[in-house]
Amino acid sequence: MISAVLRLLKGFSYKEKSILISLMAVAGVYGAYFIDLLSDPSEHTLSAMLASMIGIVVMLVVVHIVFHIVISLDDVSEADDERDKAVNRKASVSGYNILFIAVLTITGRVVVVGAWGESAEVAVPTLFEIANLLLAGLVVSEVIYYAAQLYFYRRGLNG
Repeated sequence: MISAVLRLLKGFSYKEKSILISLMAVAGVYGAYFIDLLSDPSEHTLSAMLASMIGIVVMLVVVHIVFHIVISLDDVSEADDERDKAVNRKASVSGYNILFIAVLTITGRVVVVGAWGESAEVAVPTLFEIANLLLAGLVVSEVIYYAAQLYFYRRGLNG
């Protein structure tokens, strides 16, 4: 399997490999967090979330360091040129739009459900739910950002 992955990455530049590492790390680590959150509803506290976030940050740092060392043995990082900057700008717009929609939707949910909760028997979202919804929006926007970068590197900026 490792040889298949290495063959797949053979045609990728250093920047593309780096983006792919970031995409897989963010999707994998946060994916595991959200799967665990949905499957084990016992620890719904902000202190448990804080402990998880500290672990996630440590895990992301370790994954990035290890895998960037591995790809650095094969490729050399190059300075950004105009194409790299254009790809980054265009991918940033995609990620930002997703983040904007997520924050707007979550804020709307909190306000509408909160207003109904004052006058009816509707469950008002907790701080834990709001924090996790905002985190999910941030993670999805990051995944879209990295995926868009890979897409623009592979297919071009006009694609």
